[in-house]
Amino acid sequence: MKILIYGQGWIGTQISLFLNRKCLFGKARIENYKDVAAELDGIKPDVVINAAGRTGDPNIDWCLDHRAETAESNTFGPAVLARACAERDIYLVHLSTGCLWNEYPPDKPKGFCEIDEPKPNSFYSITKVGGEAWVFWLHARSLILRIRMPFGNRPHKRSLITKLLSIPDGGVLINEPNSLTCISDFIMVLGDLIDVRATGIYHVVNPGPVRNHDIIQMCYDEGIIDRLPELELVGKDEFHARNVTRDGRSNCILDTTKLESTLGFRLRHSNEALASCINCLEMLKSL
Repeated sequence: MKILIYGQGWIGTQISLFLNRKCLFGKARIENYKDVAAELDGIKPDVVINAAGRTGDPNIDWCLDHRAETAESNTFGPAVLARACAERDIYLVHLSTGCLWNEYPPDKPKGFCEIDEPKPNSFYSITKVGGEAWVFWLHARSLILRIRMPFGNRPHKRSLITKLLSIPDGGVLINEPNSLTCISDFIMVLGDLIDVRATGIYHVVNPGPVRNHDIIQMCYDEGIIDRLPELELVGKDEFHARNVTRDGRSNCILDTTKLESTLGFRLRHSNEALASCINCLEMLKSL
């Protein structure tokens, strides 16, 4: 099986290293149909994975200030890629986001499922919803995977653990329960779903929501940090009221019933996955 990956960022690189499949990186810009089509015709991949996109650096306010670039990568690029893959009957996996809600409805104890209507509250999320729609409409043999607040077992600026430990004293931290995605678990699931050629939308998060400060506490307990930072913990509404970021933030829980039904098993609990990654970070620190 030959897999072509678009996007050489953190997640795309992790997929290429650990998917245990023959992976190549695409060189074409996904917004350029002519270049994408030529590359697909030349390589003839069995599977295309779209891990390209704009997330914002240092945060999603960047997307608000760079709307054209963000929409080009997150909405129009996936549309071009979906069209090119559909015309060649190439199976497409599109990586999206689960940051599509900012609420905890009492009638959804398991969280939002794949058929719930997204309610994006940031420009970034709006562009991701648009990208999903184009992929869904243009390519019947496509798989859309929603992940949230990804973390791994190595320091990286895109990993949730690294982000949290980078907040300075005096920082304001949202401390709501959220669904998270362990990257190593995600890649395992990705391989399984590709093998069965699953289609449609799937939420790929570890069961069990976690609060941000609990992750920092785990890092302190394991000796990753020498002391707990002095942070102000607030709820999502207060965070928004203080205008800590100009664009909206997502806080939500995702239902993984569909994923578990397809795979026949549940991913490990978020706390277990976090403990495993933090333990690796602790061992790296001791080297």
